[in-house]
Amino acid sequence: MNRRRLSAREIEVIAHIAQGHNNQQTGEALGISPLTVKAHLRRAFRVLRARDRAHAVAITLRTGVLRVEGIQLVAVTSQRTTLRPTGGAR
Repeated sequence: MNRRRLSAREIEVIAHIAQGHNNQQTGEALGISPLTVKAHLRRAFRVLRARDRAHAVAITLRTGVLRVEGIQLVAVTSQRTTLRPTGGAR
């Protein structure tokens, strides 16, 4: 990662992407447009030097920005954001 850190919103977006959500679903969950989701992802990719979504998720997991707790994915920020699976196998 470069010197700039991910914003709380960028982390939230990556956490939703890690859950398998597309830009539309992520935007609906966060109350922002899919284009805004895309902009957050582009900035996050630059900060992380990630090639794509999967790479960004892998980097955030490896560096401790996100972590998996049981079946929950947790964004490690000043305010913890917990995402629970939405359907599918548990």
